[in-house]
Amino acid sequence: MREQGSYQSNASRRLDEKIYSLSMSGMGRAEIGKTLDMHVETVSAAHRLGIKSPLPWAIREAIIERHQQGWRPSRIARQVGVIQPVVERVIEKSQSQMRKSA
Repeated sequence: MREQGSYQSNASRRLDEKIYSLSMSGMGRAEIGKTLDMHVETVSAAHRLGIKSPLPWAIREAIIERHQQGWRPSRIARQVGVIQPVVERVIEKSQSQMRKSA
């Protein structure tokens, strides 16, 4: 028999995956909220909590390259096919690694 806590964690994980896949398909937070019958702030909170999946190196490199060319994070996100917070996180991480190595 499953414990209550593990069931909730699995349900939460599935919900996070649904939110992530809908956002990757190009839906905005309000649209995702309507689709999943959730308040938009709940969808936003899920994004802030860091719905994460491994990001391929090719996408990371494309993000960094476009950022170095002066592209805005919103444009990079649309071009590369990820949500803007992911782009911002990759840029921040790249910049902090460059500062550490300097």
